[in-house]
Amino acid sequence: DIAPMTAALERLHAALFSAPPAAIHRSAAGRAQAAALVDRITGGYSPDVGADWAAIEHELSAAYRAVAPAAGTTH
Repeated sequence: DIAPMTAALERLHAALFSAPPAAIHRSAAGRAQAAALVDRITGGYSPDVGADWAAIEHELSAAYRAVAPAAGTTH
């Protein structure tokens, strides 16, 4: 269950970024999902490590894009 991690990251992102709540949630949820995938890889129970790394890249890219305008970046 990544809900507690998502909630904690939402609080962190709300403190760091001046972004709308929906963007904060998208960013936090993506980062939490990426962390869960890393845990799966490092825990040795990933059925497809390559696919998990690709999913991590996707989740983190989307998370960063969600708050990029608030962070003063464009990527």
